[in-house]
Amino acid sequence: MAGWPFAVHVAGNYAYVVANGSGLRVVNLANPAKPVEVSFVPTKSAISVTVAGNLAWLSDGSGGLCAFDITNPSKPVEVDAYKTNLESDNATVVGDYVYVVESGGGVAILRINP
Repeated sequence: MAGWPFAVHVAGNYAYVVANGSGLRVVNLANPAKPVEVSFVPTKSAISVTVAGNLAWLSDGSGGLCAFDITNPSKPVEVDAYKTNLESDNATVVGDYVYVVESGGGVAILRINP
């Protein structure tokens, strides 16, 4: 895997990795001794990732917050994007809400559309 990993979230047999601010890498961990990268989605300036259900939420710095459908981890599809007021540094999902840390500006709360 190219670049230095910034963040990782493991869900099931997959690791969702943000590396070197370049995008989202999905790694199959079915055989932990031989992890295999199965997909890569370039983004503006990826910083962190969290997974809830079939969505990976990527904090993309000045690119805001991106949601990827990961139903098929080999082919993540961007399904939504939210422009935050400041740079998106980190996010977490609780229930129907995504809480996004904005650098130097607090927390934005976004409702997930079911």
